[in-house]
Parts: sequence; structure tokens; C-alpha cells
Amino acid sequence: MIPEVVLRKLYVQRGLSMMEISQALQATHATILYWMKKHKIPRRTWSESMYVKLNPDGDPFTIPRHLSARQRELLVAGILLYWAEGSKKREALQLVNLDARMLQLFLKFLRNVCHVDERRVGVYVRVYKQFPVSAARTYWSKALQLPKSRVFVAPHTDQRSKASKQWSRYGIATLEFHNTKLKRWLDNAIEEYIGKLLGKAVQRSIAYPIRGPRERFFVRDEELEPADRSLLRPNGDTMMTDGSMPSAAHDVTGQRLRCLRDS
Repeated sequence: MIPEVVLRKLYVQRGLSMMEISQALQATHATILYWMKKHKIPRRTWSESMYVKLNPDGDPFTIPRHLSARQRELLVAGILLYWAEGSKKREALQLVNLDARMLQLFLKFLRNVCHVDERRVGVYVRVYKQFPVSAARTYWSKALQLPKSRVFVAPHTDQRSKASKQWSRYGIATLEFHNTKLKRWLDNAIEEYIGKLLGKAVQRSIAYPIRGPRERFFVRDEELEPADRSLLRPNGDTMMTDGSMPSAAHDVTGQRLRCLRDS
């Protein structure tokens, strides 16, 4: 018999795999699996197992339960900044800009609110081929207060570009922090914060689907001119801004109105 407390300590607390546990206890994998089921210890999914392997010391960030007034200001700044400029990739936080102040502010949010492990922060810079790589590395290292070893610079070799057309001699930088859990937390924080703001300002806003020859569009009810409203006719379901589905919808065929492209 393998006690439940032993399995929970090894599997849940220490994050060992069942194979590693079997080796540590000198038991077969089938035996470990049997007692896991017997004690009703839930198994990790594949993605959860990979996360544990990539983060053996636990989460590389710590968000306090109670934030100070200053931290709340940085939280709002981080939410709005990432909502506007951040990457939508699920596996990492990525913010791209050539304005160092935007990256400075977001990194301040990561440092003072999320308390991230700085060893996991990286900056990737693309600089025009005629500008010195060393100067770009020094600039972003000082601007973001990161060691030069965390700043990776690559020359921009696009033949269509010219030196006179570049906005900055130091290139455009991508601030990255790879962690799926923190990315998911920030995505949820953005949805919650923006949802609260829109919930107070706009109660229910219908997005009408507008069909063209090969495209599908959406236009909000309040964006339609009175003359355009007469073109609408009921046609099945539509979308609400809160993701719900009202009982009636309208579409316009062969008529392009001011609209949002449905991606």
C-alpha cells in the first residue's frame, strides 16, 4: 500500500511525474496509477505536466492578494497598455514598440505588480542593418534596466527599407515574458476590467452581420444612420458585444456600411 499523503506530497506538492514516483518508491507504474485512482488524486493534463516541467520551482511570478494604491494604478496601466499593444498569442506576454516608455511602463507593471522572475524577461530588437547593433543593445539595456545578456538584437535586412525612413536608430523592441499562466491571468483581467467599463457605459449593443460577396462584416446598432436602418431585414441570429445571442438579427446584402470586419 502507498499512503495517500506520500503520493500527494510527491505528485501534487513536488510535481513529480508518476514515472519518477515509481522510480523513487521502487514500484511499477501500474502500481502508482492504481493507488492514484484509489486515493482519488486527479491527474494532471498534458499541458499541466509540461508547465510543471518548465517551472520546477513553481510559478515564476507572484501577484499579491491585496494591492496598494500605486500597484492598482500600475495594474490599470498594464491592462490598458497590453489590451491596446500586446500580442494575442497564448503562450507568452509580448509587447512590441519603438517607444521605450511604453516598454518601461509595462515592465514596471510586471516587476511591481506581478513580481516576475527577471531571468525570464527578454527583449528582442530588430534594428536597420546600417545602424550599429551594439548601440541598440546598450540603449535598450539602459532604458529597461536589464543586463545586456537579456537583450537580443538582430539586423533588419528588408531591402525595401531605407535608413532615412527609420523612426529610431535603436530599432523596434519586443518585450517578452514566457508563461502561459500569467498570460491567461492578464487576459482574464483585461476582459473583466473592460467588461465592467463597457457594462456601465453601454448596456446592450447589437452587432449586425453584413454580408458582402466574400466577406462578412459587423456594424453596431448605434453606428447606423437613420437611412441605413431602413435597409436592415431580419435574418437569423446575431452577436451581442457581451457574447450572447439575441432572438432577432438583421443583415444587409450588397451594401457596405461603416462596419467592423469579422475575423
